[in-house]
Amino acid sequence: MIEPKVPFGKIKRPLRVILLVVYAFYIAGWNCLRLVQGIIFWSILQLYKAKPGPIYIVFSGGIWLVIGLVIAWGLWDRKPWAWSAMLATILVYTSWYWFDRLIVQIPHSNWPIAFITTIILLLSILLTLASPRTRKYFS
Repeated sequence: MIEPKVPFGKIKRPLRVILLVVYAFYIAGWNCLRLVQGIIFWSILQLYKAKPGPIYIVFSGGIWLVIGLVIAWGLWDRKPWAWSAMLATILVYTSWYWFDRLIVQIPHSNWPIAFITTIILLLSILLTLASPRTRKYFS
């Protein structure tokens, strides 16, 4: 049986890779919201001496926005570094999120729900990355 040729530039992406791109865009989008809110509410955050300050909120939101977009592009464009970058990013992002939540911010009472959600998302991303099909796609 003759397989049809894929036109140049069009790569058939597995659903798993598309889900990884969605996760990367989620990180970017969430932190874009953090960045924009830090800028919009800058004066209010300074007035009430909010912890953490607006510089931290804007800077961390901007950094994670850029990282999320770069990872999403790398995954979508099948860059060889994208698989390992996504793995490193998700582990560092999860660590940063919990450090930020427990140490930097005022503790919230909904931590069990956030913890369960973090575990579910982390496991789903790690299982997706560990899938032989995903690994083969990037090798």
